[in-house]
Amino acid sequence: MLLAQGGFDVFLQASASNRAPILEQIAGTEIYSAISKWVHERNRAEVEKLSVLQVELSGLVLLDAKEEAVIKTAKFCEWVGKMLFFWQIDFFVTLRS
Repeated sequence: MLLAQGGFDVFLQASASNRAPILEQIAGTEIYSAISKWVHERNRAEVEKLSVLQVELSGLVLLDAKEEAVIKTAKFCEWVGKMLFFWQIDFFVTLRS
């Protein structure tokens, strides 16, 4: 496809929002318009999802290393307590046998 003299320069120097109509004129087709609309709609939807995620993320509080260690220690102690409980049950069941 040939462009009028200077037409390509106009296209290259045009802003992103002004390139679409120029390209449609050059191509003479609506496919670019349809694709462009789809891309813009998809971008809008993804930006909206990102915004929701950022709001959710802003509500999270991260633990520092000391707080994380305290929680891990508590979980470990809870696990040890359960194991001791089951060991005691097993021990007494064995004694009765």
